[in-house]
Amino acid sequence: TSISASAFVGCAGLTSLTIPSSVTSIGASAFSGCSGLTSVYFLGNQPTVGTNAFAGNATATVYYIPGKTGWGTSFAGRPAAVTPTNTPLTFTFTTTGTTITITGSNPKASGALVIPAKINNLPVTSIAAYAFYESSGLKTVTIPKSVTSISETAFGGCTANTGFTVDALNTAYTSVNEVLFNKAQTKLVAFPAGKTGSYTIPAGVASIDAGAFANCLGLTNVTVPTTVTSIGELAFLGCAGLTTVTIHGSQPTIKIGAFAGCTALTSIYFSGNQPIVESNVFLGDRNATVYYVQGKTGWGTSLAGRPTALWKPSAPVSRPDTVVRTIPMLQETPSAIKNPLETVVPLTPPTTVMKNLIVLQTATNSPNSVWIPVVSNSVGGEQSQQFYRFRAPILEAAPDLANPVWTPVATNNVTTNQLQRFYRLLLQ
Repeated sequence: TSISASAFVGCAGLTSLTIPSSVTSIGASAFSGCSGLTSVYFLGNQPTVGTNAFAGNATATVYYIPGKTGWGTSFAGRPAAVTPTNTPLTFTFTTTGTTITITGSNPKASGALVIPAKINNLPVTSIAAYAFYESSGLKTVTIPKSVTSISETAFGGCTANTGFTVDALNTAYTSVNEVLFNKAQTKLVAFPAGKTGSYTIPAGVASIDAGAFANCLGLTNVTVPTTVTSIGELAFLGCAGLTTVTIHGSQPTIKIGAFAGCTALTSIYFSGNQPIVESNVFLGDRNATVYYVQGKTGWGTSLAGRPTALWKPSAPVSRPDTVVRTIPMLQETPSAIKNPLETVVPLTPPTTVMKNLIVLQTATNSPNSVWIPVVSNSVGGEQSQQFYRFRAPILEAAPDLANPVWTPVATNNVTTNQLQRFYRLLLQ
């Protein structure tokens, strides 16, 4: 209940001090000569104080909790002020040996949250599960190099949080575009719930932590790469604005309630085999349909209580039998196409059928495409991933390149006995 006179006199290396609410009196010269002291935090009412208690402490400021009695603008010759938000005083924590684990804050964190590197001169190494869960006023989070363990859901549901920043010297964690990852970037630890729009999880991430995206109300679309093998419990819980999820990979595990409460979710696309799903994965997602690719295994008429349907991706698919890399030059009166990649029907007997140059066209989406000419007769790079067709002398089209049925759509400058002969190029 008391601190004796001259108890800490001359402790020049003392920088910060927290005095519990049980202390009601401080003796004379108790902290005299503590020249490095900058912050003195009181948890209770103003105690009685002897003379020169803080003599020689020119940089010290006294902080007190709002609502505690007896405090004014100064104390024992030093200025006094209300404890600022997110100083070590506001954190609740446990001490294990010589390290600190933050378990929360009182009141809930708000504004720019800076996790301290030390509390009571002990390093902060851990942040407990649910430590800052649903701290709706929290806007940004800064994590020091000392923190080596952050439990799942520590920052879940912080709906105003727009980003994480991690000290570059931290050996356990990093932030990429303000998203929190482990240092190796194989685990997505926490997504700022205040971010909006679409998000593509980077390739290389193998797992998504439990509650990582919880209550991201402005998130609309998510793409999960092939490297992700595990989506944690309640990972996307309550993402009420999420409408579309695309999950690549052969057979990821989706844990309990991963997408529960995503009430706007209408489409979940899987490019691989049926995933391993636990219970209540789509709980409350009454408008959601699961789409899968033909030929992938394990699929039935429903998944986790939601109906399934065949997915026909509109994006171009790289298919060896539809990629054209070089276009041979055609003669004016050929007996056959020279150096062909493939011809369905040879041009025989010899006859003049080429009155215009053959033009190769390309499109990114065959069902509703806009075909444009390929300028070079050597096709490569991104163009090798598109769909191709001949413009003359005979044009044939296939509405679905996954299962093509080629039909003629034009007959320009072709002799009568050539009208039913169709051509296409295949990679050899």
